[in-house]
Parts: sequence; structure tokens; C-alpha cells
Amino acid sequence: MKDDNNLINIELPNQLTVGNVQEIKAKVDEAIHAGSAVCLDAKSLETSDTAGIQLLLALEKCGREGSLQVHLTHLQAPVASYAEAIGIPTETLSRA
Repeated sequence: MKDDNNLINIELPNQLTVGNVQEIKAKVDEAIHAGSAVCLDAKSLETSDTAGIQLLLALEKCGREGSLQVHLTHLQAPVASYAEAIGIPTETLSRA
């Protein structure tokens, strides 16, 4: 859903895994092609595997390089802990 600031909110599912990262990436791509900034709302995201963390990192990298505007909000502790366990600092994901 697009708001007044040309921002599309995408609520992440409770799991972000190899089984659904392509679906989420497609939603982000669609929003970007529409010329919108994207807010990924992680309030429901309880678990992630490495593929899910890789997607978040890829989006953060694109945002950092200026090719798109993506913001990650409400990152839950279990996902942040998993990211830290595999060597990804939480603040890196928070820049997404």
C-alpha cells in the first residue's frame, strides 16, 4: 500500500526463508519499478534462514549505493540474533 510519501509498506511474513525470498524480492522489485520507496515491516518476522538474511543484506546494499530506498523496521530479536550468529551485525540490517 502506497502512502502520501510515495512509500510502499511490505509486511514480511513470519518466516523469511529460501522458500519465500523470491516472492518478497518480487514485491520489492514491483514497488521499485513503480518509483516508490519501500518500508519492509518485520514486526511479524520471527525466523529467517541464511537466504532471508542475504535478501535483507542485498536490499541494504542497494539502498546504501543509492539505487533504491529501502527501510527495515521492527526487526525482531530472534532474527537479529541469528544474523549476529552468522556474522552479520544487526546495525547492517537496520540500514536497510
